[in-house]
Parts: sequence; C-alpha cells; structure tokens
Amino acid sequence: MNKTLKTLLQVILSLCLGGFFIWVFVRKLTPEEIREIWSGFAKANYWWVSIGIIIGIISHWARAERWKLLIEQMGYKPSSLNMFGAVMVAYLTNIALPRVGEIARCTLLAKQEKIPFSKSFGTVITERVFDIVCFLVFFCINFIFQFSKIKNYVFEKIYAPLVDKMSISAESAGPKILLLVFFIGIGVGLFFLYKKFKHTKIGTKIANTFKGFGDGLKTLIQLKKPFRFIFYTLLMWTCYMFMAYIIFFSLPETAQLPLAAGFAALMFGTIGIAVVQGGIGIYPAIISETLGLWDVPAISGYTLGWLVWSVQQAIIILLGLATLIFLPTHNKNQTHKSTV
Repeated sequence: MNKTLKTLLQVILSLCLGGFFIWVFVRKLTPEEIREIWSGFAKANYWWVSIGIIIGIISHWARAERWKLLIEQMGYKPSSLNMFGAVMVAYLTNIALPRVGEIARCTLLAKQEKIPFSKSFGTVITERVFDIVCFLVFFCINFIFQFSKIKNYVFEKIYAPLVDKMSISAESAGPKILLLVFFIGIGVGLFFLYKKFKHTKIGTKIANTFKGFGDGLKTLIQLKKPFRFIFYTLLMWTCYMFMAYIIFFSLPETAQLPLAAGFAALMFGTIGIAVVQGGIGIYPAIISETLGLWDVPAISGYTLGWLVWSVQQAIIILLGLATLIFLPTHNKNQTHKSTV
C-alpha cells in the first residue's frame, strides 16, 4: 500500500473512531442537555482554566527536560528550547497523523541539533517504556487507595472487556501462531543475510542504525543524574493531574471534588487517550463516568471533560505551531552568531 495512502487512512480511521464516540454519547442527550453543556462552557470560570494552561505548559517542559537528560547521556548538548519545541511538534503531529509524532520530534532534533535520528529515537522508546511502567504503578496506587470507590467501574469498563478480548484471541490463536512463526522465519533469514553482507556499505549502515537504537535504549540504565530524571517524571505526572484538577474549580458542580477525583480522572482519562489518538470523543465520556462515582451529574462531568480536553489541545496546537514558525529562525540566528 502507498505510504501516503496508508497514513491518510490512519488519520481518517482515528477521526471516524473519535466521531463515533462523540455520536454514541451525544445521541443520548436531549436538546435541553446539549444546551446545558454549552451553558457550562459559558459560565465556566476561565481564571482557573488559565492556571490549568500554565500547569499544562510546565508538564511539557518537564518532559522535554527529562528527555534532554537521556540525550546528554550520549554526549550531546542540545538546547532546552529545541528539546521543548521537538516535544510540542510531536504532540501537534500526533493530532493529524497518529503515532507519527515520535518520528517528527526526532527528525526535528536531527535537523536543529545534528543528533542522529537512530540515537534520539532509541531514547524516545526508553521514555515510552518508562512512562508505561509509571502509569501502571500510579494506576495500582489509585486502585488500592480508592478500591471501594472505583472497583465496580474498573471491573465493568476495563477488566471485563479485556477478558472477553483475550478469550476471543485464544480461540483464534492458530493463525496468529502461524503468523508468528512466519515472522521469526523472516527474522532468521535477514540475520543470515546480514552476516553474509555485513562488511558491505549497506551492512555497515544497518549495523550503525541498530547501534544507535541500542545506545538510546542504554541511556536509562547508565544515567548519571537518576534523581533529576525521577524529579522530572514526578513533576510531569503531578502537572498532568493538577492541570485537570485545577479546572474542576471552574464549574460549580465540580468545584468541591477532592483531589482523589482528580487522580482517578487522570488515570482513566489516560486510558482514553491511549485508546483513541488524542482522546477525541472518548475522553469527555470517560471523565463524565469517572466523576459520576462522586455523584457529579453526567452532563456536568461531560462538560468538564470537554473543557479539560479543549485546554490540552489548545496548548498543543498553539505551542506546536509557534515552534514550527519560531525555531528555524531562532536556530539560524544562533548559528550565524556562533560563526561570526
């Protein structure tokens, strides 16, 4: 399949999936409830929303600084501004082209900082794996300390669908095993081809690419500043939670909710963002159901979910576009100064 066509289909599928989740929820609403949602946006206290925006920007800065530690581990000294810009471009790209953002940020870094793509991409993989581990730890903490509150929601919305999916997978395991054997066979064949041609120019290039990935992945193990890495990680996740929780205060119906509700919203909302790129359509619905555990009316929870989601997307779009416009000129001027 043509690469451009494949990318276009991914974008269309993502938008259709998001649109489907919007339709599933909105079709249940009466005209009066839809008016209530718009009314919620109109009466929201945007002073709290503006604080949430600032906290959101800090979270992205913390991610950029954490990534910078991994890059520095390989001997490079990128500027914090370029690292931050690369992160924002990644988020912006993911809105339009799902899962392409990580490639975009490494490409930008290669262009602006002359850091090999393979090495920076290795650190991105390391980052993502570490984030998954962090999410699982925080999710377990949330589940343990709020077990009585969220157990039914977890079992009905996450555990049961997962078990059903696994049982279906078990029934159709035969073709998947054959497919796995097929790919293992291809891997073995490619290995012997590499052994035969490893001294050629192409073989050397392939070896250097894999070495770059390996160097990127090793950065976490050999990290010279582990406590700073942990600090930026905790700061990032704390900001993720407070960015949403602060916006709770913008609506009268959610202003009295405890911090525990913000923590639960972060955990379940993150799952929604992972299921559908950017969480379009599904994120507000998940926030509504989550806050329903604290007796928040579904409409108010849905309004808040859209408000939080809109803030997240506004930060990404504005800063991402600003980065694309500003960084090339800034780096060109910096290069000119250093040359002079």
